[in-house]
Amino acid sequence: MNVWKRLVNSFSPKVTVKIPVTMNVLGKFYYFHTREFTKNGVYIVCYADELDILPDQKSGITLFLMFDLYSHGKIEIQGELEKKFPLPGARMGLQISFTPADKKGKETIERFIRKFYTPRYTVRFKANISKPGSGEILVAEAINFSKNGIFLETDIRTFHEKDECDLILFTGASDIKTGGEITWVNRGNLYDKPDGLGIKFLPDRKSKREIISFLDLIEKENAVIR
Repeated sequence: MNVWKRLVNSFSPKVTVKIPVTMNVLGKFYYFHTREFTKNGVYIVCYADELDILPDQKSGITLFLMFDLYSHGKIEIQGELEKKFPLPGARMGLQISFTPADKKGKETIERFIRKFYTPRYTVRFKANISKPGSGEILVAEAINFSKNGIFLETDIRTFHEKDECDLILFTGASDIKTGGEITWVNRGNLYDKPDGLGIKFLPDRKSKREIISFLDLIEKENAVIR
């Protein structure tokens, strides 16, 4: 296990997610993306020459952080630099712990983590998506998959958040027919995904078994991405 993995493991449970963060260091602002995220702290990778001001480890100097958690809103939270260390390619890893007294911000982060902590696996297979009773079928491509839902790259003009849908997932192992609910619509660069739909499964007993069986097949073959 390499150095940064050992360090961020001390913050478990965590999610691997790329979200924007603005860091105010003694009045100077820096703009990064997270690498690892927990309710107690965050891990950021940046290029060493991006930082002309950075406190020493455990110096007690407060870092003011603003995170864009998208549907959970923007939050501000204070932190302290716990560890910094060099990485290949002139990069630097920053492990920042959140201030214990910052209760409200930590509660928002914990809700965000609970939503995204379920492991998601990289997949590539075709799917059909339609509105119940409409007869209009859109062809989509699955990007990632979990026991609770799926992200599909597809035409986003037909659906809105909270719309229900019918899905047929052509996984290659089986064709899974299940219901779903649109939980979010990506119209830009959210989480580095293409335009598409985040869908929560609304399975019956049969499709729930099929989803779990498919997850068993892909668990050892695909990397967990969040």
